[in-house]
Amino acid sequence: MKQADTPYVALTIAGSDSSGGAGIQADLKSFAAFGVHGASVITAVTAQNTTTVQDIYTLPLSSIEAQLDAVFSDMPIQAIKIGMIGSPSIAALVGRYIRQANVDLVVVDTPLMSGTGAALGCELVRSALVEHVFPLANIITPNLYEAGLLLEETSLNCENLCSDHGREAFLSNEAIFQEAVIQFEDQARRLLELGPRSVLLKGGHFYDLGNNANKKSLKIAEKQAIDVFYNKHGSKVFVSDWVDVMHHHGTGCALSSAITANLIYSKFNEKSDEWAVEKAKAWVHECLHNSGHMSVGKGAGPLNIANLRKIDL
Repeated sequence: MKQADTPYVALTIAGSDSSGGAGIQADLKSFAAFGVHGASVITAVTAQNTTTVQDIYTLPLSSIEAQLDAVFSDMPIQAIKIGMIGSPSIAALVGRYIRQANVDLVVVDTPLMSGTGAALGCELVRSALVEHVFPLANIITPNLYEAGLLLEETSLNCENLCSDHGREAFLSNEAIFQEAVIQFEDQARRLLELGPRSVLLKGGHFYDLGNNANKKSLKIAEKQAIDVFYNKHGSKVFVSDWVDVMHHHGTGCALSSAITANLIYSKFNEKSDEWAVEKAKAWVHECLHNSGHMSVGKGAGPLNIANLRKIDL
């Protein structure tokens, strides 16, 4: 009998999304997209769909520990993606297992708030992440809302600069755009001080204007997506065209999981963490482009991670 190939294995430690768009479900699909086998440890079960998070049940610590024991005792884990952490005790438990297993490729997605605005964490969870998990992380990937919560300050957004400079100035003046980049880099630098080896600050929510009556004056064609990668060597700013699709649920989970998978390839092929981020971002951009035709649910449907399409019969 021919010996089976042994694929790379990545572990996701996160919550389950009943809509199948984010969380554990998005992580496993993303790992598979890069040819990496995904194992999972579920920390919480959410009742959610494309419009709202209705309920969150955090699993007992004993159940989470049993899952960690089962996976680590049997599988060679090359990398770990950490998503929803429901309590400080879970953060401490996860940190302890990572240290014991001596896994050196760790991505922390810091999901303190869902895309629908539901709180997924609290101040105690924030402090526990900083104490037990961030020092083990290659990369943390907060969005602007989460960065504000982590730094205990107001989130960066377009409206901040519009109020300082006027909407027309922001839309027409390149200098104002560059000021936004400077603020991103400053926030990423301060996030790095919380313990991780690098930060990817995701700017996808930069243009969220809430209920502002003038938000329609900001045309899609004028938007650019800004992300900042920051480590001790400096920063790299990623600027890409905005992909205007309604179905983007799970984008953050997919990105952090894709980074996790690519970190494995970067380690064994002498590439940098920045390379892993760049590969993952290009893939997510393609997924967004492929999501325009796929409608699942009544709200913001799932990102088309698996490039789903009708099969010709």
